[in-house]
This record gives sequence, C-alpha cells and structure tokens, in this order.
Amino acid sequence: VGYCSQRYQFKLKQMNHHSTLNEEREELLASIGFIWDSHAASWQEHFQALEAFYMANGHCNVPADYHDTSLNIWCKHQRRQFKRFKANLSSTMTRDRFDCLESIGFDWNPRNLKSF
Repeated sequence: VGYCSQRYQFKLKQMNHHSTLNEEREELLASIGFIWDSHAASWQEHFQALEAFYMANGHCNVPADYHDTSLNIWCKHQRRQFKRFKANLSSTMTRDRFDCLESIGFDWNPRNLKSF
C-alpha cells in the first residue's frame, strides 16, 4: 500500500471519517518513523537548512546562486505566503512558522522595499 494512500487514510481518520487505517497499522508505521504530514516535514527540513545558513552567514538572505537553490526558492515562497497571511488570504503560513522564522531574524523584505 502506497505512502500517499496511508497519509490519505490517516487524514480521514483524523477527521473522524471512515478509514481503512487500523490502529495496528498506524502504530507499525509510526514505529518505523513514517511521516504523516509530508508538507510539515518538508517545511521543517527547509527551516533547519535556513538555520544552518544563518549560523554560517549571520543572515537569512539566501542568494539565488546558492548551491542549494531550493532554499532560496523556499525563502521566496515564505515571503509570498506571509503577504497572503497578512491579507487574510489562503496561505500555508501560520503564526508558529512566522515565529520560527522571526526567531532567526528572517528578512521579510530583503530588497529594502517599503514594508507592507
């Protein structure tokens, strides 16, 4: 049974809908470190990479030519999502994510444009 299927069944179960995911399978998957929320895991991995970049460079402005181009793209995405969050639009930004980014001095406006 595929990973996506297990995650889908887990979401159904969390919403108290019918799910084929039983307790035994859920415990087994959890015991081997199954990642139930791949989006949250991906966000956390990128945040940890940004923390490492910050520790090495003293800032969070990842250049476009950085060897891990996905980190620069992720940072841009966080800025876009924050703008949507502030405008009360659908967004993947949460207060917790904002607080994490703020804790390392994330620059929401790296081009020094007028703040929103």
